[in-house]
Amino acid sequence: IYALDAVGPIPEELWNLTSLTNLNLAQNYLTGPIPSFIGNLAQMQYLSLGINALSGPLPKELGNLTNLVSLGIGSNKFNGSLPSELGNLAKLEQM
Repeated sequence: IYALDAVGPIPEELWNLTSLTNLNLAQNYLTGPIPSFIGNLAQMQYLSLGINALSGPLPKELGNLTNLVSLGIGSNKFNGSLPSELGNLAKLEQM
């Protein structure tokens, strides 16, 4: 879904794809928060949400993605501090 001019919130249906390992939603016009349902994607290794208009705090449920190697969240409108649960991401190599 990379750079397809997608508009609006992240589709809730994506959070049911629990075997997904790579999700690239970068360079779109996505808005709103990252839902806490993101914690359902326990197999995720590569998650790219950069260059959108996502907002709000980063959900603590990102810490459930313990297989995550790369997390791209730059160029959005997030606020608040990084959740301490990100410390659970022992395999994370790039953020």
